[in-house]
Order: sequence, then C-alpha cells, then structure tokens
Amino acid sequence: MELTSSQMETIRYQFECFCKRLLKNEKNSYARKMKHVAENETTFSELSQKEMDELFTVDEYPSEHFHFSVDGEAVPIKSESLASALMKLTPQKRDIVLLAYCLGKTDAEIAQRLNRAQSTVQYQRTSTLAKLKKYMGGMFDEQT
Repeated sequence: MELTSSQMETIRYQFECFCKRLLKNEKNSYARKMKHVAENETTFSELSQKEMDELFTVDEYPSEHFHFSVDGEAVPIKSESLASALMKLTPQKRDIVLLAYCLGKTDAEIAQRLNRAQSTVQYQRTSTLAKLKKYMGGMFDEQT
C-alpha cells in the first residue's frame, strides 16, 4: 500500500515535530544538569587552602617520632634535626627545654619539679635554647 503525498507530508511533519521535541528536551535536560553542577560542585582551583587541607589526612605512627622521657612523661618529637640537637644536650638541660616548650611548664613549675632555683632554670632554658639554635644551624631564623 502506497502512501499519498499528503500522508507522506503528515508523516514528515510528525517526524520533524518529534525531532524538535527531542532536541528541546535534551537541551532542557542539559541545562538542568549544568545548573546542578554549578550549584553543587566546585573545581579544585576554586577551593581555599583550608578546604584543600581538609581533603586528606596524614597517618602518623609513634615509630616515626623520637621519644624523650622527662620525669616520667613521654615527649614525642617529630623533627629528626630537633631530636638530634636535643640528644647533644645534657639530660638536665634537655629536661628543662622539653618541660618548658613541649609540656608548657613555667620556670617556677620546672624549678619546683627539678628542685632548683627558678633563676637557674630560667638561665639554663635561655642558654640551652641558644645552643639548640646553634646545633640546628639557625633553622629558627629561617622559620620566623
């Protein structure tokens, strides 16, 4: 059975309408997807440093630290150069530095803990800090 020319034209118009509707719906779907992406996704280049830092974690293991014992308390040190410099100190001076800077003790608390005069503790802490700076090759100057 052959179609008449008017039937062929009707079919052609229906197909054209179908194609136009298909393209319009695809365009709308793509626009919705792009709107969703714009509202909900961010490129890495748009993230702040704080947000970038939250994207990962670093595993730390106790075996990666150097451990010093101060009056029964364990003090972990991450830096190999600092640990090496601390090992060059006498045990008494090392204890004073670790108590002051790692455990946050005041000169008075350290003096009481080590049975020393507060002025002695203060002098040894400042002089030992200068020695540490020398041992570490002025690394403190570079960081400040």
